[in-house]
Amino acid sequence: MIFFDLDGTLLDHKLSEYLGVKALYKINKEYFNVNQNEFYHMWCNISEKNFRRFLDGELTFENQRNERIKEIFALSGVKLSDDEAEKSFKPIYQVMKIIG
Repeated sequence: MIFFDLDGTLLDHKLSEYLGVKALYKINKEYFNVNQNEFYHMWCNISEKNFRRFLDGELTFENQRNERIKEIFALSGVKLSDDEAEKSFKPIYQVMKIIG
């Protein structure tokens, strides 16, 4: 049996997340009154909180993903539906999928 350590050893999740969030910011920066670095730090806090909710069984994996998008936009007063959140997540997902 072979085990692989995927927490940054073989795949750089943080880099792919950063580049995906950067893409999300660039596409939607007119909604946010913060710079790209502040946006990324806000994203990380929101992401960590909602991923914990997923691990605690409060949300499905898809729900926690949509909640992150909805919450980051809500900071700017923009309310997204689940469908809009799913569409808004695509830049992050595409970059993370390409990079690994």
